[in-house]
Amino acid sequence: MNGLRFLILLSLSPLATGLLSCRGSQLKVSCQTDSDCGPHFRCGVGGQFHGSCLCADDQACAPNDAGPTFCDPLGLCQGKVGCSTDFDCASGQFCDVSVGLCLASPACGTDLDCPFGTVCDSTTQLCLAGCRSTGDCPSGDGGTIVPCVCGDGLECQCPPPGDGGFIDPATYDRSKCPIGSCEPGNCAGDTADCPYNDSCVAPEADGGSWSCQPDPRDVVLCQGCTYTPGTVSACGAGNTGGANFCLLDLENPTGGTTFCGVDCSHGESCPSGYECDDVIILTQNPCSSDQSCNPSPIACDPGLDGGGSCPVDTRCAPESASTGHCGGYCIMAEGEAGGFCSCVTDSDCPHDTCDTTSRSCTISQQPCDPSNPATCNAVVSCVDFGGARGCWIGRNCAPTHGLHCPLPANQ
Repeated sequence: MNGLRFLILLSLSPLATGLLSCRGSQLKVSCQTDSDCGPHFRCGVGGQFHGSCLCADDQACAPNDAGPTFCDPLGLCQGKVGCSTDFDCASGQFCDVSVGLCLASPACGTDLDCPFGTVCDSTTQLCLAGCRSTGDCPSGDGGTIVPCVCGDGLECQCPPPGDGGFIDPATYDRSKCPIGSCEPGNCAGDTADCPYNDSCVAPEADGGSWSCQPDPRDVVLCQGCTYTPGTVSACGAGNTGGANFCLLDLENPTGGTTFCGVDCSHGESCPSGYECDDVIILTQNPCSSDQSCNPSPIACDPGLDGGGSCPVDTRCAPESASTGHCGGYCIMAEGEAGGFCSCVTDSDCPHDTCDTTSRSCTISQQPCDPSNPATCNAVVSCVDFGGARGCWIGRNCAPTHGLHCPLPANQ
């Protein structure tokens, strides 16, 4: 039998209207218009119920000895048997959707039938203390996240991460997942469970649990800085190490503001409220229009879409009706008369060199060997981003989309 709601049809005969459970005495066996049948009823048009009063909505159907009834699409009152949601069950009961029956608590069919902080034991069909994922745990004080911690001390994942594919949580059998415990104050290796600006720190070797701690990089992260277009400005590399850049926040509704990011180009994690993102700069070639950007050596045909051979988000600068060279665009801030050219190839990007004193690249700020300075140029490359092209110089932690420096404290 399909579906989770089982229906009992009272009658399918033309005289079914005589068996309808109606409210009041307005119901008539025969009719010509809806007004002949009374409130919540309608007059059947065509078919075997033509000229008969039928129910128009559930209010026309009174409960019978078996329980509540409802108005079906044919206009007949039918009895409800079974359930599809907890709303179909009486107080103190829940709907076991696997069989479509109302059961009394503390019995359970799935984890959804159990209160926060408990899960359903598939063997006993009773709720027991524990969790399979953080969503099973009640919120902590002030609405803080309380993680579900598994035996390895890390946050339980149910369903587990897909092996190269997506696992639909709605259809996954959660009874296959191990049962952990809800542990307030334990971030279980997940910085997202920490307040803004904190990171989840592993326990000491002698035991303990993961804990949220202020990130030491906050001496640089989100601090103010001065950004000069066409140049690379570093922030406090000596304090935290790595390539920390002065970044421009183009999403801030109060206008473009600058702030310091911190290096995450080698897979370093970011504090809570931040994410690792690419750092893109324009070339150091000033311009006043697209035509003032020098074309690249790549030949193109102005008569073809995109010049035929030009990289994405570049243009074909014509030299004749059929010849030209690929060029960049002049990128200018709103209200400015000049700007800087976008890149076409890596050779358009700033030339990076190895500083023999700091032993780091002057632009990318990555470590380098003075005896092999070419390694610095291998870092800076021309890439496509957001419908334009720019020079990639690294990755920095920056506020997550929708947040701006400084981030609120203790959130």
